[in-house]
Amino acid sequence: VVGGILQVNNVPPGGSVQWQMQRGEGDSAHWANIEGATGERLSISRDHAGDTVRALVTVHKDGNVVDTDIVSFDGIDPIENTPPTMVKNHPIMMNVNDAPGATTRVHEMVDLNALFEDLDGDDLTFTITGESAGLPSDLEDSGGSYVGGNADHVVSFNEKTGELIYVTDLKNNHDGDNRDGSEGSAEDYVGNIVSFRVTADDKRGGEATAMVGVRLNAAPTTIGHDPQGDGYSHLEKSFESDTLIADLDVLDQNAKDHEYGTHTLTPSDGRFVIKHGGGGKEDDDDDGSTWGLYIKKGTKFDYETEKEIKLEITAVDGGGKKAEVLKLTITVRNDEGEPEDEEGPPANDVPGLVDNDGNSDDTEDDPGPGDGDSDTDGGWKPAPPPGMSVGGLIEDFTDTMDSAGQNVFDDFMLVIDDGLDIA
Repeated sequence: VVGGILQVNNVPPGGSVQWQMQRGEGDSAHWANIEGATGERLSISRDHAGDTVRALVTVHKDGNVVDTDIVSFDGIDPIENTPPTMVKNHPIMMNVNDAPGATTRVHEMVDLNALFEDLDGDDLTFTITGESAGLPSDLEDSGGSYVGGNADHVVSFNEKTGELIYVTDLKNNHDGDNRDGSEGSAEDYVGNIVSFRVTADDKRGGEATAMVGVRLNAAPTTIGHDPQGDGYSHLEKSFESDTLIADLDVLDQNAKDHEYGTHTLTPSDGRFVIKHGGGGKEDDDDDGSTWGLYIKKGTKFDYETEKEIKLEITAVDGGGKKAEVLKLTITVRNDEGEPEDEEGPPANDVPGLVDNDGNSDDTEDDPGPGDGDSDTDGGWKPAPPPGMSVGGLIEDFTDTMDSAGQNVFDDFMLVIDDGLDIA
C-alpha cells in the first residue's frame, strides 16, 4: 500500500536491483524503469498507486552480466481520493476613507493554499468568483485573475498568486445592499462586506471552497431614540435611583457579531448614564446595539439654576468611526409644574371680569348695601382691592350712578390714579 516498503531479499554478491513499473495495456504493455529507484528497497508513493511493479535483479562478474532475475509483486492498491477541505476563511478589514473625493484601497497577498488542506498532497488549482451583489457586473477571468470594474469600484484577484487589489470611492453599501447590520442571515454576508469565493480543485474530482471577505468599516449612520417615562421634561428634584428617560438604537451597516458593528456610547453630561440593552426599544437593524439613557442616581435638578440641560450622545464603533451626534434638550420644571415667570391667571379669574353674585352677567350687579359681589369686580362692598381691573371699576361706577339717576357725563368725572406718571 501507499506508504509501505517493497524489498528484495538475498541479492547475490555483485547483484544490482532496478525497480520497474508496468506501463501501457495489451500489446503495448511494457516495463519501464522507475527513475532513481535502485537498491533492495522501494518506498511506495502515491505515484505507484494502482500499478504493478517488479524488481529486475542483475548479477555482474568481471563486468559482464552473468544472471538476471525478476522479482514480481502484487499490484499496489489504488488510493481512494481524499478531496481537499477548507481550513479557514480569510477576512480583510479596512476603515473607509471618509474624506470627500477620497478612495479606499486594499492590497493584500492571500495565501490560497493556506485556506485548504489536502491529505493526498494533490497540487490544487483555484478559481475565484464574486459573491457580493455590489461587485462590478463585468468581472471576468483574464490572465489568471478575477478582474473588473465600474464607476464605483474595481477589483483584481489573481488565482495563481493570491494578489488581491480592491479600490473603491464608495463610503458605504459596498456590498450593494443598504440594509443595516444583521438584517440578512450570516450566509448573506450583509454588513458592508465585499466577498469572494475561492474554489480549490485537486483535479481528481475533489473540490472545496473558502471565502475571502473585505469588510469595509463605514461609520454608524444615526442614533435612534424613543422617550420613556417623563422623557425629556422633569420636575426639579433629587433622583433616588437611575431613571430611564429614553431608549437608544445605533444603526450601523456592520453586523453585531463583528467589532465594526459594536459601539461605545457616551453622554456629554456626567449626570446621565447609558446602559446596554435599554428599556426595550425595538432593535431596528437587528445589530444588538440597543441602549437605555438614564438620569444617574443622586442627580438633583434645580429649576432656579438650570431650566434646560443640553445633552449630546456620541457613538463610536469598534473601528473608531463615529455616528452623527445625537443632541437632546432636557427641560427642568418647578415644583408647581408651571414656569415661575407665568403671565398671570386665565381670563375668567381676572378680578372684576366675573360676577359671582348669582346674576347672569355683571351688568346686573346690585350695588346696594350688603349685596356687594363676593368676587373682586367692585360692587358696593367690599372696597375694590388693589389690582382689580379697570373694567370692573368703570362698570361698578356707572351702575352706581345709574341707580341714583345721575347723569354721569354732566355731574361726575371718574379719575383712576394708578400711581404712575405718564409723560
